[in-house]
Amino acid sequence: MISMLSEVSSSTTGTERKWDAVQGVWVGSRALADEANDVPSPLYIFGYGSLMFRPQESFASCERVDGVVKGWKRVWAQRSCDHRGEPHMPGLVVTVLSDSELETMGMREATDPPSRVHGVAYRIPDENVARVLDELDFREKGGYTRAVVEVKPTTSSTGGTDKSGRQEVIRALLYTANADNPNFHHPSTLEEAAHIVAWSRGPSGENREYLFEIEAYLRRAGAECPETFALTTRVEEVLERGLDRRGSLDARFRRDLVVVSGTQGRGGAEGIWAVWQRLRLHAWGSNQHGQLGKRVEAVSNGASDLDMGVNTDKDDDWPLPQPTVVEVDVATTVSLQSGSRAQAADEHRLLVRQLAAGGGHSAIVTSEDRLYLWGWNEAGQVGGSKYATLDGTHRVHVFPRRVAMVALGHAHTLVLEKDTGKLYGVGGNAAGEATGVVMEQRKQCRAVGGGLVTLDGGSDPIQFSWCDAGVRHSAGVTRDDGRLVTWGVGRSGACLPSSVRSWAPVDGAKVRKVWCGWQHTVVLDDRGRVWTLGANQYGQLGRRGSQNEGLPELVEWPEGAGREGEGVRVEEVACGWSHVLVKTHDGEVWGWGRNTFGQLGLEAGAETETIGRDYLPRPLLKDRDRLPHGVQVDKVTCGSESSMLVGKDGSLWVCGWNEHGNLGVGDGKDRKSWTLVPGLSAGSEGGKMLVACGGAHTLAMSREPSDTSVR
Repeated sequence: MISMLSEVSSSTTGTERKWDAVQGVWVGSRALADEANDVPSPLYIFGYGSLMFRPQESFASCERVDGVVKGWKRVWAQRSCDHRGEPHMPGLVVTVLSDSELETMGMREATDPPSRVHGVAYRIPDENVARVLDELDFREKGGYTRAVVEVKPTTSSTGGTDKSGRQEVIRALLYTANADNPNFHHPSTLEEAAHIVAWSRGPSGENREYLFEIEAYLRRAGAECPETFALTTRVEEVLERGLDRRGSLDARFRRDLVVVSGTQGRGGAEGIWAVWQRLRLHAWGSNQHGQLGKRVEAVSNGASDLDMGVNTDKDDDWPLPQPTVVEVDVATTVSLQSGSRAQAADEHRLLVRQLAAGGGHSAIVTSEDRLYLWGWNEAGQVGGSKYATLDGTHRVHVFPRRVAMVALGHAHTLVLEKDTGKLYGVGGNAAGEATGVVMEQRKQCRAVGGGLVTLDGGSDPIQFSWCDAGVRHSAGVTRDDGRLVTWGVGRSGACLPSSVRSWAPVDGAKVRKVWCGWQHTVVLDDRGRVWTLGANQYGQLGRRGSQNEGLPELVEWPEGAGREGEGVRVEEVACGWSHVLVKTHDGEVWGWGRNTFGQLGLEAGAETETIGRDYLPRPLLKDRDRLPHGVQVDKVTCGSESSMLVGKDGSLWVCGWNEHGNLGVGDGKDRKSWTLVPGLSAGSEGGKMLVACGGAHTLAMSREPSDTSVR
């Protein structure tokens, strides 16, 4: 039985809660109550940030009092991973620190006059206290702690006077992120803070808009806050330099570097910088869910230039029958010792090392192990909210840790963490295909609450070296001992029997990789042998008979296949819904399974019919290891009901189902023999072509062998 294990405690109170470094929040989704302070009665909540100008719904009818808290100071020193930033690029928001903390940190002298922070106190009706505290504890889970302070009203509509006629103070609860919390970050320079605020964005919106609204409110209230006013001025200067009059990012500036952390000296740039770069790829086929992107303008060859994005316009629900340019801006970080930003931007370019395509969503993994997803998100398979890049296009960066690989199923996604081998699931999960147990859909790719696959409810997650996602089931290979693990829908035998925790060949071989179809699974061991399990109605198991349950069995190769005395040694496998392609150690391409749409590349006739009778693997190329014109095969890949071969010259050959133009040959007609996709090239000699086939769409990208830039 497969289950999930949260790597952190689910406790919400006291010292039992733990920090989730992935998402930058406290596990249990709550801020920490300061047990040294009771909850004031009546309860006032003191807001000094967005609560001043945008109170939450439960505050709408509350009495509000402008006031000042002495002995505390508003400081721009809290990273925001869940509101005004993302875990990989946090925003910067305000907290308040006591004068004693500031003295300890060297940010003020004991002889300085008491600090003052202006804000708004909200009187919470007694019947709403429990609900409001629950809402705020959740809202401020990113490192905040409750504290009780005294608020001196600056308006007359407040709680009366004492016996001497002086205005009474109000005991109020505020949420403070002190220097001990993991998200505390006080920028060393105004320049650093300004760049973080200028370019960060999260689920609650632009970081800079948060700053501007706080600054405007404080000025209207006549409050003094020099740090906020200075930061606003500097952010406006940064934006003026980087944005054109239309408010979109200038193309030249976008290719430059944006400061995340560091300093700019006379000698050039030093520190950690964020690089925004434009990657180009080709996409074609269905765009029903925005898996290709959003059309922005026509180009000279009649195709369309696209930029990445979730397509929400019904008029843009269009298929593309030929390769079309797609552009996406992605962020990474660079450590610089010296030199100009322009020089670093020119020298440090990203390489996309993996393309992936699912039922209606798409992904790239960059050379710096960052994951980006876009497209269909009905089940949360692209990881939750969609954040905007600098130029207004959309992307989702769902996993801030280093990613080894991503696997996209029909409506779920698996992410393999590079450093730990942990496997995370997100998206459709009705049969446990995303997480290993049947539960609700997972709309955030994170450790909290699920996503770590483990055996038999054990205490430690399995460490994986490989994974794949099918239509309704998933599989992985354990990192240490090379064993197969499966989870999800298993009624067709695509998963191991419930009594079997994991599997490897009994002769001591280790499982190397695994691929998932609709109702079958294909396994490759370290000796180049192919094993299969699951349904076999189309011959997708590569052997005679029908298997709906049981352990993997070897594919049956025809007599005489492979080298004499050695048999067939396979080095690469691709799996469609009900068909399989393999490339052998000798460079031959074989296939088996369903051929209804010509996905095996065999012309209609007796040979096609024979496939349906004996189910055995067949060589798919007339010259065994050569495409037309003598081109050798480099890679094999499969869509749902289509197949693609990448030549060593970078050419792309396709066959099979083509209803949505997903073969890229310019129309919607199926192809039952290998057909060249026009207009694609790997560039110079020795270049490589990356290709990913989804349910009804395809992505492709070429790369020069001696350069890390992406063409």
